[in-house]
Amino acid sequence: MKRRLTGILAALGLAAIIIGLPTLLIATADVAAPHLGWTPNGLWQALLAPDDGTLLVSFVKVAGWISWAILTASIGIEITSRARHLPVPQLRGLAWPQLLARGLVSAVLAGFIATNTINTAATDPAPGKPTTAFAAPLAATAPL
Repeated sequence: MKRRLTGILAALGLAAIIIGLPTLLIATADVAAPHLGWTPNGLWQALLAPDDGTLLVSFVKVAGWISWAILTASIGIEITSRARHLPVPQLRGLAWPQLLARGLVSAVLAGFIATNTINTAATDPAPGKPTTAFAAPLAATAPL
């Protein structure tokens, strides 16, 4: 039961990373957007203007998109390697995102494997183990 719950939570975590994070970033696209634009001249003016927090919020949004791209790529590499039964390539500088992806994908797979194993074990008898059969009692042939 614990393994199944862990698998469900890991699947929700994967969905939150792959779908939820970009949805959040798109929904907050207009919040504190710099009014000067993303041109080099606009960024230079934003750096020289009095700080009202828009530059920090914009930096956090860009960092969020970069983090999402790295995590999604790591998850995609992990799933593809597992599906093809190949070793996962270790990418330089991406040890932590790959570790997170490996943990989430492993937990999801363990949850599904545990679910299938529990259902199969409940219906199939153990191999090589004799099954109990009920038979009619034997009639006594010896005289009394």
